[in-house]
Amino acid sequence: SSIGLLLGKGKYGQLGHGSIDNEIRPLQVKALADQMIIQVVCGGDHTLAVNNDGEIFAVNYYQICRFV
Repeated sequence: SSIGLLLGKGKYGQLGHGSIDNEIRPLQVKALADQMIIQVVCGGDHTLAVNNDGEIFAVNYYQICRFV
């Protein structure tokens, strides 16, 4: 498995850490710990991650949604 780590601006909960804190050190996204994440795309207010099965996960406003 892979370890999903995110850091940066967290104003809208887009880091998936359950807070709106900015992070200067990478923290693991626990909700994605069981996924093999192969690609991550970061936007101003959201983060998208793709696993090895092609499922897309969107992180925004404290929610992590799975799109199959």
